[in-house]
Amino acid sequence: MPRRRLLAVAALPFVVLLVGALVTVPGVAGADAQSDSFGAAICADGTMTAGERTATVPARTPLLLSIQPCAGTDPETVAAARWGAATYFDSHAHIGTLGIFPFNAEGPTTMETMGFADGDLTIGIWGRVRAVCLITGVDQRVACVRVNAVGAANTILIEPLAVDDPLVTRTVTISVDPRPDPACGACV
Repeated sequence: MPRRRLLAVAALPFVVLLVGALVTVPGVAGADAQSDSFGAAICADGTMTAGERTATVPARTPLLLSIQPCAGTDPETVAAARWGAATYFDSHAHIGTLGIFPFNAEGPTTMETMGFADGDLTIGIWGRVRAVCLITGVDQRVACVRVNAVGAANTILIEPLAVDDPLVTRTVTISVDPRPDPACGACV
């Protein structure tokens, strides 16, 4: 067998293995592992609003988050459940493992994120940031906001968004931190 052909034949299993490791199909292998990061399924209520713009340069608009289990939820279910703020880009929806949190045992869990800097919505390989949602699972959205940049300075504008809007009806991918490129604008 010619040397060039032998190299191609010998490399084929490695290439197939590498491609298989890089390609994942939502809803098939890995979906259960993704869902397990959020623990028990839970009914929750939540809100997301824009915080007060900072005086820093560039100015930042934080997100104010509040989430709590629905009234009457069993305490064991609350203890086993998790939540987070997923970022929805042009071509991807993402949350890092360090962005998944337990619920408070009683009352709402509140948090203020770093939010977004003016002019900082296209920050990596996944395209422009379009929305952020409070989630209790990779397909369970509790509250969402649309994220826009307006005017010459690309000032951040945060607007309410329905949880069933086509912009956010995608499965969220969970990655092990440190976060991949792009940086997470809704990180806490």
